[in-house]
Amino acid sequence: MSGGLERNSGSKWTDEDDRTLLEWKAGGKSHRAISDILKRSVASIEQRFYFLRDRAHKQGSRHRGAFEE
Repeated sequence: MSGGLERNSGSKWTDEDDRTLLEWKAGGKSHRAISDILKRSVASIEQRFYFLRDRAHKQGSRHRGAFEE
């Protein structure tokens, strides 16, 4: 644990976590900033973001703005 922050390591991602990730990403926030908000590692944020992006592309999502890098 870094900086004494309680981490969500091993915790399941909730729909609210996913929404927060996508909203902050669409708003231009870095993976580091999002990791601080969600109290997850940067690697976890990156992996979840790419998972959600790939799932949206497979489903033909109309909401692709959050997935632009």
